[in-house]
Amino acid sequence: MSSQHVNSQHVNSQQAFGLARPRVMLVALILQFLALAVLADDSRIATEVSKHFSDSVLPVLKKHCYECHSHASDAAEGGLVLDSRVGWQVGGDSGAAIIAGDAAKSLLMRAVGYSDTELQMPPDGKLSQRDIDILKEWIADGAVDPRVTNP
Repeated sequence: MSSQHVNSQHVNSQQAFGLARPRVMLVALILQFLALAVLADDSRIATEVSKHFSDSVLPVLKKHCYECHSHASDAAEGGLVLDSRVGWQVGGDSGAAIIAGDAAKSLLMRAVGYSDTELQMPPDGKLSQRDIDILKEWIADGAVDPRVTNP
């Protein structure tokens, strides 16, 4: 092989690499942009979910559950506290109150739905269907609870 041919191949590979480099950089830039867009979307979704919890779910829990099932109550009935994420995850004497993503298996839904004569909460009367639906939807959607508190 002549030295001119070898030099020609070397020059061609440098030219090819030179053309490939901007493409690689462009692809990397596009991937970074997409990652930022996904993160921004995730952040927006997290904010919306947190707002839904604060605006819809938390008022139902405070109004109907906290009197007996919070850290502020003298003794949390059945060992269950609902004023913290850890509280409902650990649950009380009967186990976890909520199975995130599965409202049908969650004790909280069985209690507020009055479907079990042994477990009806709150004891002074069934929640409105609207409040039950808020809790059911929240649990079915993964029971996202942004509260960070002690168990």
